[in-house]
Amino acid sequence: AKEAKQYTAADPALGSFDTDSIIRVLEWLAKSGNTHELLSHLERLDASNLSQISTIAGIGTIKKALSIWEANSTNAQEEFWQSTIEEYSFVLSQVFSAPVVVLKGKSYVGGKGIEGTGGGEADFLLQNLQSKHTLIVELKTPMSQLTYATPYRKSTEVYGISQEVSGALIQALNYKDTMTKHYFALQSNSKQSDFRIVDPPCLLIVGSDGLLDNDGKRNSFELFRRSNRAVEILTFDELFRKTRQLLSLLEQGI
Repeated sequence: AKEAKQYTAADPALGSFDTDSIIRVLEWLAKSGNTHELLSHLERLDASNLSQISTIAGIGTIKKALSIWEANSTNAQEEFWQSTIEEYSFVLSQVFSAPVVVLKGKSYVGGKGIEGTGGGEADFLLQNLQSKHTLIVELKTPMSQLTYATPYRKSTEVYGISQEVSGALIQALNYKDTMTKHYFALQSNSKQSDFRIVDPPCLLIVGSDGLLDNDGKRNSFELFRRSNRAVEILTFDELFRKTRQLLSLLEQGI
């Protein structure tokens, strides 16, 4: 049988093109709207080739997310991190043991009184793809303080947890309590009704490792979050460190 011709970027049959040209072609394919036709062409690829393309595309997306983190590690705007994490929501999947997707960003969790006030909005509602159960994510910024600047007692190295951390933690627990109480109303009034709420896990992403600039602060923060079982607390550094580990695993496979 005649071997299939192996083309390269500089092959005359294809014409010479650069990386930007490839990106434009991929963007055009993604936005073309003819999904069924695109899938029919992809089905003609060998499984190994398709897997390679998927891995390379995933690596590119992860690297872009990491570059945004590195360029904005001192950005103190919650709105920026809300939109960034929503766009690159796969970084949240690395935290949980099961695959998750963003069910909704800035999600109403119920709790309004008859005057129409008092309702709350969680930063993210995630959904376990297998069980359909929800998970709550509360998001601050990398510049949110983790502890007080001075020790609790002058003669000790014990530091109190900051108001930003304790407030966000209580807020996440309040969202959980409210969602649990208003589950049936939320489900009946939501377009996305295929979700479940049973003791939803909570995650708080706040601050960065650099703010824990001495052993006392590091130890106090670690003791606090280890003693807290209701809400998992991660710094932004830890979140993106998990993403970097994923990148390393993918790069080993190509």
